[in-house]
Amino acid sequence: MNSSIDPTQFVHSIRKFALEAAKSNLLGAPAHKEALTRIRKPVDYMRCAEFSLALKQISLEPGTKVLDIGSPQWFSLYWSIS
Repeated sequence: MNSSIDPTQFVHSIRKFALEAAKSNLLGAPAHKEALTRIRKPVDYMRCAEFSLALKQISLEPGTKVLDIGSPQWFSLYWSIS
């Protein structure tokens, strides 16, 4: 896994993921509303700094399982596909 995160690429990836999620969810469903929010505002500025720091500080082997109990779901989803 890449230990550094490019905030621009991260934001673009979250927005792209949210667009796909919005297309696949029913209108009015909570997941659809969240996806629409993430299209407009993919990540808060401070979260980008936190995500970058977290990825720099952690070292995992491929296939390692991680229980993420503190970060927003979008970070976990991004992390799992990158």
